[in-house]
Amino acid sequence: MNQASSHNLLPLLDLRGVGKTFLLHARSREPMIVFKKLDLHLYAGECVVLSGASGCGKSTLLRLIFGNYLLQSGAIYVRHDGGVVDIASSSPREILLLRR
Repeated sequence: MNQASSHNLLPLLDLRGVGKTFLLHARSREPMIVFKKLDLHLYAGECVVLSGASGCGKSTLLRLIFGNYLLQSGAIYVRHDGGVVDIASSSPREILLLRR
């Protein structure tokens, strides 16, 4: 298998064990678990839809991928410029460059 074809087998977006919670001080002292060990792998050419009831975490997931929210656990990898960027450990400057 040549390098180009093996590169296409890698996901463009790879979420591994993603965990996100919120602490709503007005409601309780217990954290609200949004995601726990979420895995998602999206490949070039795929068409996906993010759907679900209001409050199920769609916007939170998008904000995690965009780098607006911090992860509590796991990793989010994005293939970019021949390499892989880890959203969770990237600096704000790196995130801005990736968005462009």
